[in-house]
Amino acid sequence: MAQLQLEVRGFVDMTRWRWLLTEEATGAFVADHQVQLDPDDWRFQAFGDLTGYLSWHVTPDRRREDEARIVGQVGAWIGSKVLGPIADALARKRPATVRVMVPKVAEALLFRPLELAHAEGSPLSLQDVTLVMQVEGTNGDIAPVGQRLRVLGLFSLPEGERALNLRRERHSLARLLQEIAATGKAVDVRALQYGVTREQLRDVLGEAEGWDIIHISGHGTPGELLLETAAGKQDLVTATALADLLEPARERIKLVTVAACWSAAMTVTEQRRLLGLPAPDQSTQDDSRDARYDESAAGALATELAARLGCAVLAMRYPVDDEFAMALTGKLYDLLAREGQLLPRALEIAEQLAQGASGAFGATKRLIAHSLGAFESQMVLESETIASQAVTEEGAEGINAFLEKRKPDFSVGRVSRGRSSREADDE
Repeated sequence: MAQLQLEVRGFVDMTRWRWLLTEEATGAFVADHQVQLDPDDWRFQAFGDLTGYLSWHVTPDRRREDEARIVGQVGAWIGSKVLGPIADALARKRPATVRVMVPKVAEALLFRPLELAHAEGSPLSLQDVTLVMQVEGTNGDIAPVGQRLRVLGLFSLPEGERALNLRRERHSLARLLQEIAATGKAVDVRALQYGVTREQLRDVLGEAEGWDIIHISGHGTPGELLLETAAGKQDLVTATALADLLEPARERIKLVTVAACWSAAMTVTEQRRLLGLPAPDQSTQDDSRDARYDESAAGALATELAARLGCAVLAMRYPVDDEFAMALTGKLYDLLAREGQLLPRALEIAEQLAQGASGAFGATKRLIAHSLGAFESQMVLESETIASQAVTEEGAEGINAFLEKRKPDFSVGRVSRGRSSREADDE
C-alpha cells in the first residue's frame, strides 16, 4: 500500500492555498496544486457545511435523489477545484493511505469532505484511498501495547436522552474481544454503562496499567459529549474538559473512538472564528448555555483529543445510525487486534463492510467460527441463521432489491444517532 503525505503550503484563507503531495517515506514529489476557490460558488458553500446545505436544498419527498445529485456535484467540484491533479494522482496510487497535514491556521480543512472528491469519475472514498487528518505538530510518544490489550468502553445515556442501543453495543464489544482472546491474544475489556460520571471516569483512568483503546458511545453535539451526574442527569462535557479527564492516561492510549454524532464537527463558535466573524451574541443565549459556548471554543472533540493526547482519534463528522456505528467499530477492532492491520487500512476495510449488510456479515462470520464442530450441529445452526436473517430489515431489503433488479440500500430502517430526543419525540 502506498504511504503518502498531503501538505498545505502557503495558506492564505479558505479560498487560497497550495497542496503538495509526496511519498511519506522518501519525500519524493508526486503532485501539487494551487487552490483558488470562488467563495460565491454554491459548491463552495456546500463544501463548508455539507449537512446544513443539504438540509436547506433538498425536497422532502425527493430527499435521496436530491442528496445524491448534490453530493455528486460537490464531489466533482472538489476533485476539479480543490484537489485538482492531486485527486487523479491519489487514484493512480491506490490502495493508498494519505496523511493530510495542515497548519493550525488551516484547521478548518480537517472538517471538509475531501474524501468525496471525484477522480476518474468516482469518489476517492470508494477507491481504496484513506485520508488521515492531522494538525502539524500533534505527534506524541505512545507506549507500546503491554502484556495484554486493554480496552475501556464508556456507554453514557443520561436521563431524558433518546435511547440508543448501548446495551447491545456493549455486549457486542465484549463478545468480540472475548472471541479475540480465544485466539490466544491477551485482552482485557472494561465496560462502564450506568452512571458514567466524571469522577468514575477519573478513577478508572487512574489505574496504573493504563488503557490502549478508549471507546466512548452516546449522545453528542459539536465539541461536546454527554456524560452523567451522580443523579443520572445530563453532564455536558466539552472537548477541553474531556481531554483534561483523559490526559493522565495519555502515555499508553493508542486510539480513542468517539461514537457520538458531531464528535468531529466544529462548534458554531469555532466556525465563525475561522471565517473571521464575531462569536454568537451570548446575550441572546440562556444563562445555562453561556459557559458551554465559551468553553467549547477549542473546537471539535476529535481535534482537541488528538492534539492533547497525541493519539489517533476516530470520530463522526456527520450523523450516523446505530447499526453503522456498531458495525464500523466492531469490524475496526477485529481488524486491528485479530488480524494486525494498520489503523488506516483497517478503517477503510471496516467502512466498506459497515456500509453493507452488517448483520448478515456478522452472522456469516459466526457460522465460519463454528464450522469445525459436528456436521449435524453446523447444519442446524446454518438453517437457523438463514431463517433469522431472512426476516430482518436487511434480509427484506436484499430480497426486494434482487426482485426489483436494483442495488440494495442497507441503511433503510436504521435509526440515526444524529437526532435529538426532541426530534425523535416529534416524529
